[in-house]
Order: sequence, then C-alpha cells, then structure tokens
Amino acid sequence: MRITIFLLLSTFGYIGCTPLRERPVNTDHKPSQFKGLDAYKLPEDIIPLDYVIHLIPYMNDALPPKNFTFDGQVRILVRVDRATNHIRMHANDMTIINESINVTNVASQETVEVTAVNQTEPGVDDRHFLDIFLAEELVLEEEYEIFISFIGILNDEMEGFYRSNYFEDGKEKWMLATQFESTAARRAFPCFDEPAMKATFQLNIARQPVWIVLSNMEKSILKVKLNYYELNRSEPGLEEWLWVHFDRSVRMSPYLVAFTVAQFGSLLSPIDARFRVWARPEYIQAGRYANLVAPKVVGFMEEFTGHLYALPKMDEIAIPDFAAGAMENWGLVTYRETALLYDENISTTSSKQGTASVIAHELAHQWFGNLVSPKWWSNTWLNEGFATFFAAYAGSHVETNMSLYEQFVTDDVDAALRVDALESAHPLVDDTVDSPDAASRIFDTISYSKGGSVIRMMLNFMREENFKKGINAYLQEMKFGNADQDDLWRGLSTGVPDGLLPESVEFKDIMDTWALQAGYPLITVTRDYETNTISFSQKRFFSTPNDNEHKEVYWVPLTMVVQDQLEENDSITWLYNETITINSPAADKWLLVNNDKVGYYRVNYDKENWKKLSEAINATHLLDELSVINRAQLLMDSLVLARAKELDYETAFDTTNYLAHEKEFTPWNAALNELSYVRDRMVAEDSTKLLFERYMKSRMGHLYEHVKGFNDTEPDEHVIRLQKVTVLSWLCSMGDEVCNEDGFALFDEWRNVENTTIHPDLKSLVYKSGIRMGGDDEYNFLYTKYKGTNDSSEISLILNAMGSSNNQDLLKRLLRDSIAEDSPFKSEHARTILSAVQSNPVGTNLALDFIINNFFNANKQWGDSGSVFTSISSRLNTNEHKQKIENFLASNGEKLTEAAKNNLNSTLRTLEINLQWNSDHKQTIVMYLTRKIGGNSASLAMLSHAILLVALVLPKLL
Repeated sequence: MRITIFLLLSTFGYIGCTPLRERPVNTDHKPSQFKGLDAYKLPEDIIPLDYVIHLIPYMNDALPPKNFTFDGQVRILVRVDRATNHIRMHANDMTIINESINVTNVASQETVEVTAVNQTEPGVDDRHFLDIFLAEELVLEEEYEIFISFIGILNDEMEGFYRSNYFEDGKEKWMLATQFESTAARRAFPCFDEPAMKATFQLNIARQPVWIVLSNMEKSILKVKLNYYELNRSEPGLEEWLWVHFDRSVRMSPYLVAFTVAQFGSLLSPIDARFRVWARPEYIQAGRYANLVAPKVVGFMEEFTGHLYALPKMDEIAIPDFAAGAMENWGLVTYRETALLYDENISTTSSKQGTASVIAHELAHQWFGNLVSPKWWSNTWLNEGFATFFAAYAGSHVETNMSLYEQFVTDDVDAALRVDALESAHPLVDDTVDSPDAASRIFDTISYSKGGSVIRMMLNFMREENFKKGINAYLQEMKFGNADQDDLWRGLSTGVPDGLLPESVEFKDIMDTWALQAGYPLITVTRDYETNTISFSQKRFFSTPNDNEHKEVYWVPLTMVVQDQLEENDSITWLYNETITINSPAADKWLLVNNDKVGYYRVNYDKENWKKLSEAINATHLLDELSVINRAQLLMDSLVLARAKELDYETAFDTTNYLAHEKEFTPWNAALNELSYVRDRMVAEDSTKLLFERYMKSRMGHLYEHVKGFNDTEPDEHVIRLQKVTVLSWLCSMGDEVCNEDGFALFDEWRNVENTTIHPDLKSLVYKSGIRMGGDDEYNFLYTKYKGTNDSSEISLILNAMGSSNNQDLLKRLLRDSIAEDSPFKSEHARTILSAVQSNPVGTNLALDFIINNFFNANKQWGDSGSVFTSISSRLNTNEHKQKIENFLASNGEKLTEAAKNNLNSTLRTLEINLQWNSDHKQTIVMYLTRKIGGNSASLAMLSHAILLVALVLPKLL
C-alpha cells in the first residue's frame, strides 16, 4: 500500500507502501469509544455491485463558499442478501442532501420510501456510518439502485479527495489527488468502504478545459450539460467545463479507486505504450527512469504469477503533497515526488535504488492487494508482505546490479526481527484490528517486513518453481475477490512437493504457527563432540529480559552448511518440539544453521562452534567458504544475542575481527546496523569513544581505498557507490584525518571555485567535513547557502552539516538561533537542527540541556507532546542524564501535557535500558577492544590501561 517513509527511505529508498508508506505510524491516536470488530463492520445484508459517480470539484478560483469543495452524486447498484429495511454504508466529512436519497427496485422500477437518514457525528463517532431507514423491507436477492447527492470538502489533510499546492515560475498552483487506503474513500463519496465490499466503478469528473483528469481506467471527454445536477444554484462559467468519463473498472475494493486533477506533463514509456509517467512540467524528464523500470517489473510479475496485468494502462503520477511514499491504486499509482522521480544530475544512488524498489513494490500490489484483496485489514500483510518481498525479488531481476535481494536480509529481515523481538509485537494476522485508526496502524514493520520475510522463507523451503505453482493457484482461485491466510495456504499447498513436509502435517499447520503467533524463535544449537550429535531447541526470542510466561512453538525449517560440504545443504530438518537431536558432522568441522538466513529466526551455538565459525571467517583463505549472506548472518545474530544476554560480547566481537578483510557491502551493512547501538553507548565518555573508534578504524581502514575515497565511482558500480556513503560517513565522523581532509578539500573547492559541483552522493559528507574541519567562515558560508535555496533536500543536508561541528560554541549558537523570536531559520527547521546537534556526540549534552531549559519556550517549533525527549533518548547514557530528566519531570508535572509526561517516562525507560547495558556489557567490551588494538609500544599499553581504568571506575562514580 502506501509506503511509510521510514528508516529505509533515507538509506535505500524504501518507502512503505513506508518501502517505507510505507505511512508513518500515528502514536497520538485517540482511543475510540467503540470496541470490537462487530461495532465497525457493515452488515452483510446489502452487497454493492456497481457505482456510477459524478463529481464537480471547485478549485481556488471558485467563489466562496464553493472554493475547495466538490458537488457529487452517486448511484450504487446493490443486491439484497438478507431482507432488511435498513441500509448502512459509510460517509465522512461530507454533507448528505437527505432529500435527494432515492432507493429504487431495478426490476420493478418502484421507489421504496425513505423514512429517516442518520449520519454519525463527525469527530465524535469514528464509525462514519450513513444509515438509511426504509418504510418496507427490501426483497431478498433483488437488485436496487441507491441514489445520493452530496457536498464534499477538498481538504488539505492528504487523505480522501484533497488539494495540493506547488509553485511554478513563482506562481502558486493547485492540483487535486486522492488517498483512500485504508478508510478514506468515504470522504470522497458515500460507499461501502470495506476491502471485501468489492464492486465496479464508473467515474465521471467535470473539469475546466485547462485541467487533465486521470483515474484507474481509460477515459473519453464529453461536454458538460448544464442542469445535469440538481444544484441549488448555477456556478459562473460551468457551461465551459468538460465531463471526463472513465470506462467502468474491474471489480475492486473502494480503497483502490483513485483520481487526480492537475496541469501536469507526461512521458510515454519507450518500452510499453501502456505505461506513462505524470509530473509537474519542470520535473517530467526525471520520470524517464520510472518509465524504463515499470514495464519490466510488470513483465516479471506476469511471468512469475502466471497472470497478466488486468487493466489496459498504467499511469504513475508524482504528487507534491503526499503523505505516503506511494499508493498502489489500480492503474493509477500515486507517488511522492521523491519516490518516483530520478534525475541523475541531482539524485543520489540510494534515491535511484529507492525509485526502483518503490515502483516494484507498488506494481507487485497490482496482483497482491488489487487482484486479490484482504477480507479485512487484519490480513494487511497479504498485501504489504508480498509487495515488500517483490520489491526486492522482482526488483533484483529488473535491476541486476543493485543487489536488492541480498540487501533484503540486512534491511527488511533485520528490521522485522528487531520489532518482532518486543513483547508488544502483534501476529501477522491481527484480529484486534477494528477501527479506522487500528486499520491505519496495522501498516507497520510486522505487516511489511515480517510479512515479506515469511514469504521469502516459504519460497526457499518450497523452492521457486513449486512456490510459483502455488501462487498461480492462489491467484486463479481468488482473483477479483478477497482472501485471508487460509486461502493463501490452500493455494500454496498445491505446489508443495511430496516428502517436503513432515508426515501427517499440513501446510496450514506449519504456516499458522508463523502467522497467528507473534514473535519468532531463537534456535539454540548444542553439539556433543564426543557422541557426534546435535541438539536443536527453540524458545521465543526477546531482545530484553522477559519474565512473562510464553509457550509459543513454531514449525522451523532447519537448514545447515557444514565445513567442506558446502554443496550438500539442500535438506530440511523440521523442528516443532522444544528439542530434537540428530547426528552431527565430524567434531573438527564447523556448522552453520539457517543457510543464507532464509528462515525467519535467529541461531545461537555452543561456544566451541562459535569459535570454529569465527576462526573460519578470520582465516582470510577460508573467508569465501561462507557466503556473503551467511557472513552477514553471523554478525547480525551474534551481536543481537549479546545485547540480549544470550551470548557474551567477547564471542560476538570475535565475529567482527575479520572485518579488516571484508569488502562486501552486505556483511558491512549488517555489522554497522548492530554496532551503531554499541557506538552510541561508547561515545558517552571520551576514553571509551577513542577506544571504540580506534577499533572500528582498524577494521574499516582498507575500505577507504576500496570505495575510492571521495573520488567519483564508475556509473555501473551501484553497490560500491552505496557503500562509499556508509564508509565515508563512519570514517569521517570518527575523525579519520584522510577522510576529513579529502572531504574538506572538496568543500573548499566548492566554496572558492565558481561552477564547482559536488556529486549528489557526496554532498552531505563534504558539507559535514567542511564544518568539522572549518570554523566561522565555513559555517557562515553554509548558512548563506541555506538562505538561498527552497529545495527541502538541500536544506536538510545543510542543517545536518551545520549541526555536525566539533565547536561547542557554534553548536550553542545554532541551537539558540533555531528558536529565537527573530530566528534566521524557518520555524519548521528547528527540529531538524535539534536532531542534527543531538546526533553529534559533541552536541548530545548541549542538546539535552537546551531541551530542558527551553521546552516551554519552543512549543511553536517543537510542539508540547514531549517527542523531543524521546528523539534524543537513544543517545542518553549516564546517570547524570537520568537525573536531569527526572528533575525536569518532577518540577514541571503540572505544566506538562499527558502526552509529554508519557514521552518523558518513555525516555526514562529507554535511559534505564541504556544504563543497564552499560552495567552489563561496557567493561567487557572495553577489555576486549583494549586487547585487540593494543601494541608493543609502552605508550599504547599505558593508553589501554588508562582507558580501562576510566571505564571501570567512572560508572561507579556516577
């Protein structure tokens, strides 16, 4: 669906429809007065079959009060499945013309008297019901037509039928767009707004001659007829408008209906004339890349699923104001501009990858979500899990040099495993989803990334050809209909080969343990080296100690790789009981469980096997015996298990030693994902910061040459270009002299040599090196650049660079200026500045003190919810930090909002976790790193001893 902009948008462009709408999760939702699905679901006595919709939208040039409103009429053909004298549907944020409502028997053409019309109160009742009461019962199995006139609002909330503004040649312009998923079609026309209430839709939209209207289907233009609508008054100039009539759609859910009204340009795909990109005229050329990718993705999906794309065309449109990353409306996919458009002269490499991934995600939805939709939002993962999986799987077949499927492990699998290790995790199939708010919140990491990870696991234990057969059967049975998990299991089971599953165990039995239970297992592998046996045991894994009783047991497909037997790894051992024991390979050989991390679980080993695995990857001549993903898996699992106290950090860090010889992007991506947490803990004191950074630079140093430093890489080295940004970011932020000097040289050339440009990938790095190595002049130069641009991406780069200074006086000045009454910065940029400073180890303490001292003075810039405290919480490490937060909360309890109190308490909980980690692990890591970076010189020995002493004593003093 929509893609929320989450963590991955900034790295690899996942947006999640955030990949990553992938839609930010709303944490400020108000609890509804209604509970349970029965309170929200429509009765199933009236079934919609077809809608005929007429809309007349009025833009900013209409006379008040018509401006930014729309007139509408809808005719809904329904079938009566249960005799009733009550029609219940949805309408929200619109005025229903009650006297217009008409209910007619199609066969007899007799009108049924309407006795009353009730509409739930906006803002009070979140069920959004429109109830029509009749004088007599509707006849079972008869068809009726419901006619309703209404007036709606073209809102500015990026939901329903809404307006969006932008500037062209300095002049403000407007466009209209829709965003209906999950429950906002009811804001555009009265309807049965549930995914299972599928129907056909025939759209008719009036427009002025200068406007272009798009919708799901093909269109033809007719001149508008005055008085077509029974309006209260005529609108000046309406006689010049044109009707845009769209062909009747295929059967689909209301949330997939879409339409836009704009003055945009378009580009036809040179590959397939069914595909076209739409955007503002000044940006339209940046749609060329999308026009190359989209037809290839659809071709792959057609071949993989065995089902042709169901509509005659595919429009993709870039919208200036769009809450989601993208939305998969059938035949008219809507995108945030940055998610669809790619300009090689100004866009980064990760932006290009993001565009490819988002397009693949949205077009996969044309099958998974559109052709087959969920019966209810509790099964949102059937949409989003498949789209997330195919964003990587189909994307990797279309863009073969991007390693998208490989990155899926360190991006989506890793993200899912993190969230799913919490007590608060929900199952894939979440039966608690009832209200519109709950439906919105289910579009989360579990539905997207866990869903995709479980699908990847199924494909791998079934094998691709069998999986394709099962998917084809599922789509064939359910196409143009609605499904739940049982329908998917039934379809996939047709592709399961004999002998794959344990005897008397059904495919549903296995997969229900993954879909209906939250969490995932930790598999503990214990070898008996005398009897040559292996025991496998499972328990639900939690990232922090959990005292609650948990009895979840999963059907786990175990795969193994054994030293010197790398080609013999196709067999699957199924684990369901808490423990099983099988024969082991020879005692002198290492074994690795969960080959290429295709199973959705983590693995722990006995110490001897961990030692054998570490020795294998640390022996450079054996490095390639383990695949790239297996090396990433060892790093991911060992460091996470150590943090959860399932493994000691010495063993975990032994797996990182070999990184001094590792060049591949994926293992490094895995390592840095996990080591970022350790880094945040170590930078609290200068002594441990220095120690950790010396270790990391000793492991990363060879990568500077591998990624060619700040030099541009060749156009086809996509993954190297991604890796370059990560490597330079870490090295420069850790004070690597060569890295910062090279970055500063480019900054200085840009500042002093006219017409100098910086590669888009390097801009952020160069700006930060300029600020770190410079002073007032460089700071003021960047501020001048800030004042001279309206580009939001460029502004973000500049402000984050200004916040990376090593000069505390400059950071204090930046913070003060960000909220001053006569601030040189725009109010909406204050949070960006605060975030930049708090992310800088030099500025974390400054930022905390600044928040505490100015919280009530900066409500305009920060709001009063206290989210500024939670945003810094991951970087707080000391008892002094804790005392400051506690004192602030105690002193200001009466002035703080409930939301602020909750966020402060959440901050304290995070702080306590960080302090506990310090107590449990910091000394161990200090001693380990001291041994690893120590040398023969007396000075190094003394330095190591001093660092160790400070690390041991300082926590006790605090």
